[in-house]
Amino acid sequence: MATHDRLDLARWLRECPLDSFDPKWLMRAQEIYGPRDLAKFEQVRAKIGVAERGRAVPTDVCVWSIGEPNDPTVTRIGGAPYRPTDAHWPTGPDGTSMGLLAQFNFTDSLDVLAPIPPEAPSQALHGDVLLVFTSGPHMYADWDADEPETWALEWHRIVPGFAPRPAPRVLDITPTFATLHRTVDYPESTAYDGLDAVWGTKFGGVPMFDQDDPELPGTPLCMLASINPFGGPWPMLNVPVNPKGEEYLDGKLLMLGDLGAANFNLDTDGQVHWSADCG
Repeated sequence: MATHDRLDLARWLRECPLDSFDPKWLMRAQEIYGPRDLAKFEQVRAKIGVAERGRAVPTDVCVWSIGEPNDPTVTRIGGAPYRPTDAHWPTGPDGTSMGLLAQFNFTDSLDVLAPIPPEAPSQALHGDVLLVFTSGPHMYADWDADEPETWALEWHRIVPGFAPRPAPRVLDITPTFATLHRTVDYPESTAYDGLDAVWGTKFGGVPMFDQDDPELPGTPLCMLASINPFGGPWPMLNVPVNPKGEEYLDGKLLMLGDLGAANFNLDTDGQVHWSADCG
């Protein structure tokens, strides 16, 4: 049984047709935050065509809603993690509590990951959800991949009927939760038009870097991207109109550095490796 809702793309193509966008914005800001961004991305990509892009690999990209989800297991940023209530709460090097940065639920996206054969359990995921904790308040400095204490990672299995208790809100982040959309990336394309790979929080697919490729061990597991919607209708899935007009919706949505992102790989021993960068 699926955990995440799936985006009704047909609805959003009707709601946000290509001719409703200002032409000067069509080839800018290809980041995916809400349904408007996703509708634009898929329509521009279809209009330009994919014939020369080569091999396609599937990916599940997150389309965000503000607030707390009804299902505590879904992919989310900020808020309360899905984890055993008696588990030791992660702390930083100075002993202070870390906060939930992101929760990835892989149960609906296993088919987009690199093959994990059942006869090779060392390559299997160590749980259904991967939790990423960090110090705060807003991740402008506390995300150095060369310092292992920067982030804490935890795997947990989903237990039917289990309801986690409220958790301390350490990070000053507006909570968001994900609806998934299945699309594709083109790892071998030479178009270089910003449409070869989707930029957003996603499962599998092609990792994207603002700086040099850090050549992480293993294969792509997921990507965590900043959330910075602005202007227009439907900046997020449950926000029909941006109350701030053309301005940025919410300065407390996830921001990694200057509109940065983090990529996570899984190696053949089942270890997660990560890197983060920004422009």
